[in-house]
Amino acid sequence: MKKNLYIVSIGSNIEPQDNTMKVVEILQKEQEIIDQSPFEKTEPVGFKEQPDFLNGAVYIRSRMEPKEFKLYLKEVEKRLKRVKGKNKSGPRTMDLDIILCNGKIIHQDFYTATYIQKPIHYLIQKHSIQIEG
Repeated sequence: MKKNLYIVSIGSNIEPQDNTMKVVEILQKEQEIIDQSPFEKTEPVGFKEQPDFLNGAVYIRSRMEPKEFKLYLKEVEKRLKRVKGKNKSGPRTMDLDIILCNGKIIHQDFYTATYIQKPIHYLIQKHSIQIEG
């Protein structure tokens, strides 16, 4: 079975230190983490009346295909008590998004969100990942 390579963006602003540590522990137990970026405190974008975020990224090798892996990440968010409210930019315990899949950028926020770009670029450069397109 083929293994896929993913870079996943991680963000939290509800108990961010605890929740980012918990999500990395979960992913280490259930997937193969190749590396992770440093985590940085960032200001909220859009809805400003909320705490700052802690953002980073992980580089993962997985047997899961992209659709299955995306569903898996949403299930991990739920385990960390992620509640999706009406405000898409509101506070959250955990936000996990696949940004790269096998060297291809698949999440458009990569092009506009510096809080996503910085940790992703860290992993791309460190591992000499060739980007398609």
